[in-house]
Amino acid sequence: MVYNSGAFMRYMTQEAEEINDAPYNPILSVDVDKDYSVAQFLEEYHAASLPDSSEKFNEDFAPLSAEDLQQSLYIHLDKSPGVIYAGAGCSMDAPSCSPSWWRLMAELVRAVFSAAPEEHRPRQYTESDVSRQPEEIMESFYYILGEKLLTLFRALEYGRPNANHVAMAKLAKAGKIKAIFTTNFDLFIERALKEESVDFKAVVTNEEFEEYLYMLKSGTAPVAVLKIHGTVDRPETIVAVASHYKMDKGFSGTKAEVLLDLVQQFPVLFIGYSGWDFVHKNYQDFWSRVQTNGCRGLFWLKLLGYSGGPDLGRVVGRHVGTKLHIGAGRLPDFYKDILNRYVEDTESCFLGKAARVDATLELNTVNALRFEFMLQWVQNIHPTTLLSLVMIEGHRLNEIMQKSAERLKRHAGSQEVAESTSDMMAVYMQLALDLQSGIITEEEYNDRVNVQTMKTTFQYVALDKEKKEQVMLLCSRACRSHSLLKDNSTNQSMLGSLIMSISHSLPETASPQEYIDTALRFLQKVERYKSSPAARDKIVADTLLYCSSMLAGSVDDQQNVDTWIIQLADKAILEEWTDDKLSTERANLCSRITQLTSGTLDIEGILETQMQLSLKIPESELNILLESCTAIALGLISQSEQRGLGFMSQTGFQQKVIVPLSMDSDATIPEFVFKEYEENYNQTLSGVLNRLTLLRDQGAISFTEGVLSPAELLAAFDISTLLLWYPACKYVTGYINSQNKAFKGFYPKEALPKSVCNYLLPRALAAKSVVTDIRLAQPLLSLLNVIGESLSNIDLIYDASESSLLLTQGKVTETTPPPIPEALANAYLEQGDYEMAFTWYEKALDAIRTCVRREKVDAIVLNACLVAAKCGKVDTALRWAFTTSPLFVNIPSGLGIAGPGRSILLQQMNAWITELGFASIKEAEAHLMYAN
Repeated sequence: MVYNSGAFMRYMTQEAEEINDAPYNPILSVDVDKDYSVAQFLEEYHAASLPDSSEKFNEDFAPLSAEDLQQSLYIHLDKSPGVIYAGAGCSMDAPSCSPSWWRLMAELVRAVFSAAPEEHRPRQYTESDVSRQPEEIMESFYYILGEKLLTLFRALEYGRPNANHVAMAKLAKAGKIKAIFTTNFDLFIERALKEESVDFKAVVTNEEFEEYLYMLKSGTAPVAVLKIHGTVDRPETIVAVASHYKMDKGFSGTKAEVLLDLVQQFPVLFIGYSGWDFVHKNYQDFWSRVQTNGCRGLFWLKLLGYSGGPDLGRVVGRHVGTKLHIGAGRLPDFYKDILNRYVEDTESCFLGKAARVDATLELNTVNALRFEFMLQWVQNIHPTTLLSLVMIEGHRLNEIMQKSAERLKRHAGSQEVAESTSDMMAVYMQLALDLQSGIITEEEYNDRVNVQTMKTTFQYVALDKEKKEQVMLLCSRACRSHSLLKDNSTNQSMLGSLIMSISHSLPETASPQEYIDTALRFLQKVERYKSSPAARDKIVADTLLYCSSMLAGSVDDQQNVDTWIIQLADKAILEEWTDDKLSTERANLCSRITQLTSGTLDIEGILETQMQLSLKIPESELNILLESCTAIALGLISQSEQRGLGFMSQTGFQQKVIVPLSMDSDATIPEFVFKEYEENYNQTLSGVLNRLTLLRDQGAISFTEGVLSPAELLAAFDISTLLLWYPACKYVTGYINSQNKAFKGFYPKEALPKSVCNYLLPRALAAKSVVTDIRLAQPLLSLLNVIGESLSNIDLIYDASESSLLLTQGKVTETTPPPIPEALANAYLEQGDYEMAFTWYEKALDAIRTCVRREKVDAIVLNACLVAAKCGKVDTALRWAFTTSPLFVNIPSGLGIAGPGRSILLQQMNAWITELGFASIKEAEAHLMYAN
């Protein structure tokens, strides 16, 4: 849809000045009268091919055959040895039978869940439930377990070297392999080398990489197995936690120097490796150095028929140009011709041996042994700690949301959804202008708004395109003819929302008419209660509507839920509930229904069990007590947002306190609000807190690694309390104060009422003076950052941001909490300090490039590019857009806040490419992003 962005932007600017008393973005310079459609651009952009040499790396082009890739490789291997870069795919064939990352995580979580007390045990966990990157699950578990988690990888010691490992060893023995870089933790390559009597050196730690680099430069380096992610026989070296990948333990400077030296001297064959690590910023910095220093040749074998993995053209090809050769084939077949060329007796020693393996038997045996090891491993975790692990991962098992995510992923592209938001706002604003100028009547305005709302709602309906269109057609007919819907705009709007809920729960085989019938049955049920003169029935009707998103076709035990609703209504009449009390009880009922429909966990119940377990630990087992209390405190912090929102909803906090505070920033919070919760909270924790206080007062206690001291534990419980108030307080006021700016390309600031900040700030600063553990410090620094944003205190934002990055060696990692560092970048932008804004926006873009999830991607990218251009770095602005905007890259950072922000960015980019003399965005991308 093409809309007139000029009228839209003028309307939004005027509205912003009225509501926020803030001018439009001062560094925006596009022609807002130009019509531009993001959808139209994307269609044209993806239809066009990259010009010149960059075409070779466009993933739309077919890769080379395995034979052609081999021939290109032989040109180099005939003259000198090469380097192999081996990924997980090399160890998955029998008899190694190593699991994929996803399977390993599923086995880990399943083992943890199976050891939990039955009353707190989530449902069965399978590989399809791994909804996050495996490294992120490891990050969550590492948060609780620390280094103890890494001993898990001993489970990968089962199995034997397979044909791929044997082939590498034989090539090394023949002098055709100088080094094997590998991301694998297992020992199969080393064992194969030993079986072939190859003298080699295992290089794992940074110190060992430094030693090997010296040997490499002096020409004395032996064959080496370079394990950049660690090794199972030294668990402390393993890099499996998301944040570790970006720090020195991951791809550090020394490891990068070794790989840089190797790619300059030798051809490199990438095999069994997806390349996802190369998306991270530290690897992109490495490939930029390769672009400057050059390389011999890169030969990448992708699995035949596999379409996953990153766009190698963008990730690697743009840096090395025609030096990258991509082919498709299968392992171990790819090795056969290479071995025939360089190794004698291949058939009997290699392929014959592989053919004798009973793959199914080996796989079943290794899988059973590995899972048995995991079950034994979790038995060594204290029950209290185990429950914190269950709490962290178990709440993600909402089956309805799982179905929704899977079906939406298949049927509704993220760009489609984001684009609909932008177009919807444009239509709404245009309709408002038409109404104001008398072009349409109020009745026509309401009808068109309803139509547009339903269209937008249907972007979130989890159905394929054809069925979605059929359901929309039936909805349209029903709205014109059905007695419940005709001339009833409220029910018409409700129909679209009900269809969206139903699409996540009804079987995909259901016919379009079934979706309409299910929604209409629900509306008829509500209407029956509405039309009843009884006061109880009107409460039932309102409660049904209140819970409609969970009740429309998604509850198996519907009769039981109906009973709950009627009981609630009866009690409301009998006890003469106030509106606030009724709202609280409805929220409680929604929680019960959510647990029934999705199997979500009873967090409060788990915490109570953890408290009781801790109180039973004898005083003589001090370290166990501290470990248990550490797990409780960290669990409380990790669940603070869910628990805080739940409490605020139950107490009517938003209605009673936050909405009034958002209208009067100088108002104070009624003391009863905090007192009511904290008395309940401290009563639950009182026994544990008393024991911790005694331990703190004793002093002179030695602690095991990963366990918090009593003083830090007491601070941790305080932090978990502070973090409870933040989510509930920010949602209403943050929305009121920033929604309009967000839709105009501004960075939407977090916002807390002044009185909430005054309550939280001294307590947060007191806690900061005590804590040193990164697990406590990062969420606390995030809170201080938000308080700084709310109070426009740039010194507080700066201190929190610098302190956070100091904990992660100056790098943005998964432990860096939002809104760090983007809030500081925006603060400098507001002050007009563009140079400092540039520095901090660059760090904010690092968060996006390193796959650290950010909700405000579009706003961050837009303002970062504008700041770069303002600093006279137009080429940098374009490069930032190409590498971080969801328009050009598929980054797992959520949709971001799109609005017209993407349209603005495109218009601005067109102005910049004209300034630089390019004919199109494609031409600019090819010139700026790809090596010639």
